[in-house]
Amino acid sequence: MIERTLKDQSLQSRTEVVQIDETNSRYDNWTKLVESLCPPFSPVCYHSELARRLFKRAGYATKRVPQFSRVKFSFAFITD
Repeated sequence: MIERTLKDQSLQSRTEVVQIDETNSRYDNWTKLVESLCPPFSPVCYHSELARRLFKRAGYATKRVPQFSRVKFSFAFITD
């Protein structure tokens, strides 16, 4: 869904979707894990206050992502 949207908006050449398995990750190495799997990035766009604190502590600029209505925009209503 994300990759299709990026393609439809002609953003595919400027972006890369990276899946991060955080099953065994701890807070103290979270930013290092993301850095090791992703190409260089900045700023870090966040919705989680924890993510903001972790990346801020690692020296990254951060930018809050606005929260959308969870009632109006629900995965339960997305169809192919």
